[in-house]
Amino acid sequence: MLRKKRFYFFLLLAGAAAALWYFHPYLFRTFFRVSGTVDLAPGSAGMRLKPNTMLFVVARDEGGVPFAVLKVINPSFPMSYSMDSSDLILPELLPLRLRLEAFLNTHGEIGSPRRGDLYGSLGREVFLAEQDCDLLLDRGD
Repeated sequence: MLRKKRFYFFLLLAGAAAALWYFHPYLFRTFFRVSGTVDLAPGSAGMRLKPNTMLFVVARDEGGVPFAVLKVINPSFPMSYSMDSSDLILPELLPLRLRLEAFLNTHGEIGSPRRGDLYGSLGREVFLAEQDCDLLLDRGD
């Protein structure tokens, strides 16, 4: 009788582990929430922003692939931001650790900054759900 109970216990445990392995991306999406502020560097603080300036906050995985993007048109600084599951563009790539970058430009493209763009990145990796991820925008050229 004890052997039968152990068998069912281990069968239940194996089923739970398999379900966790299969459903972990869905669980990660539920807990994804990164927030902080974006501000201009002291040398750029007096800069006048053109109309239709766009701020992009990009979350990338360890390999550099972007999986979440937050877009703000005509931001005012300092600006608080919060990224959650609604900002995911590739939810199946959601990692536990991520890197954050911010781009400020008028052409609407992200990637490598052009002349006149402002760029900032967090110097460390953050976890899936972390607060106080403050980004500082500086010249990108």
